[in-house]
Amino acid sequence: MNIKTHQNPTCEGCTYYQAQEKNLGACHRFPPSFAGDSSPIDSHRWKFPLVSAHNWCGEFRAATLGVDLTTALTT
Repeated sequence: MNIKTHQNPTCEGCTYYQAQEKNLGACHRFPPSFAGDSSPIDSHRWKFPLVSAHNWCGEFRAATLGVDLTTALTT
């Protein structure tokens, strides 16, 4: 994928994508959604949707290379 030209904007090159496994990650575009109450741990009830690195959507925003977004958003 060419991130500079965005000829094929997939989740893998999106700022909202957080990789978890090879070709699989979580989309952080929106807050986590309720995933059910079967878990006794409250934090397990809220999940970000899992997406393939090769998926795409209309909310794509190019990732900024070399920037740790978790640090950038909290400072």
